[in-house]
Amino acid sequence: MNKQSFNVFDELLDGVQVINHNLAYVYLNEAAHRQLGLDPAVADGSDFRTHCQSRGWNALLQLAETCLEEQSAGRKILAVHLPGGHQHHLVLRLEPIRAGLIITSAIIAENATSDWRDNKFRLLFEEMKQSFMVLKAVRNPNGQITDLRITALNTAAANAINRSPTEVVGALRSEALGPPDEKSLLLYERVINHGEHFQQDHAVPGTDIHVRMSLFRPGPDHLAILSTDVTELKKTERKLKKLNESLGYIVEERTEALREALDREIASNAMKSTFLSMASHELDTPLASIQLSLDVLEKYNTGEHQAERELYHEHIRKEAQNLLSMLMHIKRESPVGNDDKNLDKEQVNVKALATEIAHELSLLARGQQKILVSHQGENTVLVDGGILRRILINLLSNAVKYSKKDVMLRSSVEDGRLYLMVRDHGIGIPTQEQDRVFSKNFRAANTGNVIGTGLGLSLVHTYVQLLKGDIDFESREGVGTTFWVAVPAEVRKQCEAKEVAIELKMSLRAIELSAEVLQARHLDHLDEESVRHLKNIQEASAATIAYINKRRLPAAS
Repeated sequence: MNKQSFNVFDELLDGVQVINHNLAYVYLNEAAHRQLGLDPAVADGSDFRTHCQSRGWNALLQLAETCLEEQSAGRKILAVHLPGGHQHHLVLRLEPIRAGLIITSAIIAENATSDWRDNKFRLLFEEMKQSFMVLKAVRNPNGQITDLRITALNTAAANAINRSPTEVVGALRSEALGPPDEKSLLLYERVINHGEHFQQDHAVPGTDIHVRMSLFRPGPDHLAILSTDVTELKKTERKLKKLNESLGYIVEERTEALREALDREIASNAMKSTFLSMASHELDTPLASIQLSLDVLEKYNTGEHQAERELYHEHIRKEAQNLLSMLMHIKRESPVGNDDKNLDKEQVNVKALATEIAHELSLLARGQQKILVSHQGENTVLVDGGILRRILINLLSNAVKYSKKDVMLRSSVEDGRLYLMVRDHGIGIPTQEQDRVFSKNFRAANTGNVIGTGLGLSLVHTYVQLLKGDIDFESREGVGTTFWVAVPAEVRKQCEAKEVAIELKMSLRAIELSAEVLQARHLDHLDEESVRHLKNIQEASAATIAYINKRRLPAAS
C-alpha cells in the first residue's frame, strides 16, 4: 500500500498516523503534526519507536507493539506538552491494518467544538456503556459560571436523556436538561475553576434506576460528566444490608441466649457459694460449743467431778445431734427459697427450746454475762423447729459476741404468731450502716477484732422469709441493739382441738355402729324401754357428728 492511499485523511480534523510492521512512519496528516507537536522533520520513514522514547511515550509504544503482535485494537489517552508550555490531552485509537497500524487522534475538550462533533471522533465513544457528556462553561461579565453549553455526548448519554445528539449538542444545559440550581453551579465552579473531582450517587426521579456520576475537568473551562448505571449494585447493596441486619438479629439473639445462660450459671454458682457459706456458718456454733465442752471436760478428770462430766457429755451429745440435723437439712436441699416444701413443721416447745439454746450458748459468754429467758403464752406451737433454732442461735450468738453485759431473750405466742425479741447492751450498729444490716458479708465498721463472717444476720433474714415472717431491729452505737421477729405459728390448743374432734367423731361413730348391731341382733329379746334407749344413743351420736361437721373443725373429716 503506497502513501497516496492515505491522502484521503489529509483534510480530516482528526490526526491520523500510519506505521508499518517495523514501527516506521508511513503517513502523518497535518492534524497529527499539529496535535502531537511534531517537528516537521518527523516524516515518512522516521522511526516511531525512537520518537516515542524521546517524548516519554513508552506506554504508547508498548500498546502499539501489542496491537501489532496480537492484531488487536487499543485506546489510549495521551498528555501532550506543546511548545510554549501549553498542554492538551488526546484520545488515541489504534487499529491494525494490512500495512501495519493506523492511529487516529482527537483533542479532548479543546475550544474548537467542531472536534467534538466530528463523526470520526465520536466513534471512539460509541462502544462505551457509560453515559459521557462534555460541557463548556458559560460565564457572565464577572466571570461567574451561569450555565453550561453541551459540546459533546455519546450515544449512551443521548439515550439516557431521551434526546437525539443533534438536538442537544451546542444547546445550553438549561434548555436541554433544565436550569442548574445554585448548589449545582457552585459544584461546577469547584470542578472547572479548581480542578476538583466529585463522585455522587443519585436516584432517577420516578424510577428504580440509580446512577453514579463522576465530575472532572478534561480541559480548560470544560466539565466532563461520566454516568454509570449502578442500579444492580444498589440492589446488591440493599440485599447485603438486609442480610447483615438479619445476621445482626441472629447474632443478637444468640448473644442474648448465651448471656442468659451465663447469668444462670453465675446465679447458680453464687447460690452454691451462698449455700456453702451458710452451711459453714451454721456448723460453726455447734462445733465451737463442742470444743469448749471438751476443754472443760479435760479439767474434770477425777471421780469427784462425775456430775460435771455427765453434764458436759450430755451437752456434747446434744450439739452432735444438732450437727446431724443440720447435715440432714443440707442433704435435703438448700435453705434458699420461700417454698413451703422446704419447711419441716413439728410441735415445738418454744420456752424449752429458748432455755436450751441459752444454756448451750452460755459457754460462749464473757465472765458473768448471762442470757435471760422469758416466755408468755402457749408453750407449744407448730413450726419448723430446725429453722427456728437457727434463728435464735444466730441472734443470741451475735448478742453475746458483741456485748459484755447480759443478753435478753423474750418470746410470746399470740393470735397465731410467735414473737421473739433479742436485746443486748453492746457496741450497736452505726446509723450510716444500718441499711446494709441484712446484706451478705456485712460487718459494721466498729466490730474491731471480733471474729465473724458477716453472714449471720443475712441468714436470719432468709430464715424468717422462709417462715413467711417479719424481722426488724433498732440500734444505737455504743448503747445496744434489739431485734424483733414475728412468724406464723399454730398453737397446740388448736392442734389438740383437731385431734379431739377426730377422736370424738370416731368414738361416736363406733357407739352408733354398736347400737345398730345390738339392735339388729337382740331386737326380739329387748323390751321397749331398751330399744328406746338404743335409738336415743343412735340419734345422739348422729346429732353430735352432724354438729362437728357443721362447725367444720379443720381436721375433723
